[in-house]
Amino acid sequence: MLSGVFKIAWLFLLMIASYHLDAQLIQTGERSHYETDLQQRDFYTDWKGWTSVVLPFKYVNNLIVVDVNLNRLLGLKFIFDTGAEHTILTKREYSEWLGLNFTRKYTIMGADLKTELIAYLAQKVTVKVGPMIALNESILVLEEDYFKYAELTGLDIHGILGADFFRKYIVQIDFDNERITLHKPEHFKYSLKKYEELEIEVRRNKPYLSAKLNIAGDTLRKVKLLMDTGAALPLLLYTDIDTALTIPPNAIPGNVGRGLGGYLDGYKGRINSLEVSPFLMKDVVTSFQLADSIYVNNPAILNDRNGILGNEVLSRFNIVIDYWHQKVYLRPNKSYKTAFKFDKSGISISASGKNLTQYTVQYITPNSPAAKAGVEKGDILIKINGTSTKLMSMNSIYEKFKKRSGKQIKLMVLRNGTEKYITFQLRDLI
Repeated sequence: MLSGVFKIAWLFLLMIASYHLDAQLIQTGERSHYETDLQQRDFYTDWKGWTSVVLPFKYVNNLIVVDVNLNRLLGLKFIFDTGAEHTILTKREYSEWLGLNFTRKYTIMGADLKTELIAYLAQKVTVKVGPMIALNESILVLEEDYFKYAELTGLDIHGILGADFFRKYIVQIDFDNERITLHKPEHFKYSLKKYEELEIEVRRNKPYLSAKLNIAGDTLRKVKLLMDTGAALPLLLYTDIDTALTIPPNAIPGNVGRGLGGYLDGYKGRINSLEVSPFLMKDVVTSFQLADSIYVNNPAILNDRNGILGNEVLSRFNIVIDYWHQKVYLRPNKSYKTAFKFDKSGISISASGKNLTQYTVQYITPNSPAAKAGVEKGDILIKINGTSTKLMSMNSIYEKFKKRSGKQIKLMVLRNGTEKYITFQLRDLI
């Protein structure tokens, strides 16, 4: 894997790389066992004669977060993830409380393709999301919290709700009103007159669509992208899959996300335009990952895709995914024309402590405003422009770091037990 020169703000680079789990199961020869172990689930709801159900969600830090109850015992927070094939519990410590019985152990490779990780299969699990209940569900349980959602996002996330839970339905995602509606296909009557219909390919429960890119003033390039609501970024491209997908001059090297057990290196920049016909978005913040080091031995894992379309693009639409007929319907919402923003400070932070409100600097982009002002790795952010960080979410901190160029940022940091005051002005990094 490419050794990145420096890291950028983690939140906006976070990529929930659930597809790595699929890759690792194939690499270790476990997929056939896993698919054999999956049981036919039985769905029902609290509503008699239901034709659709509404699942409320919170859109936080560019992630769709839903309330999930396991075995009618414990309420947890899961990410609603169209890019994940299976449902995953990332916190094994809850398994004893839930009475989970593991029927198989898997050895899987980390995102660095070196570290061996462990996952367990739990069967006959009851999963409840809103009024929707799945009986006899099979889920994967990670031995350790390899994703580290709390550290990376400042959110107490416990798992991923994968497509095995919702793929049998027509899935309507309303970002404006923060609700997901699951419709029975045979009873679907929702009007789609104001939506644009696009063909998609559904493979192993995941939706793929075609798009066109203009990277840096060149000709349009056709690409195949995974629609991934588990990716908290706008767009990610694999530069080694198609040599025409060149890294633009404005890109800077760094970390483009986290997979199971490791960080993924690459570049971050802007492309001129992204066209999901008939919709055109300009100056799209884009991650560029060198894919050959990950998939060189199993190119079929990518399903010929060139990258990932994440939530910072998807959330600009209200979306209907018809898995049955392999179609997606898009309607621009109030966020459609919002400019794509990027960090202008050079500060990457992690969350810890009570309520995840202690924010520690994990990396400083060289030659960035924060670096030149003297911010150092390990500094604990105490105040930003006079406001205590205890009153801020990680997302609100990063929003401050994405304000207009030239805006002054005044930090109080704690370094080795001593308070220090640091001032700098924001500047475009890409």
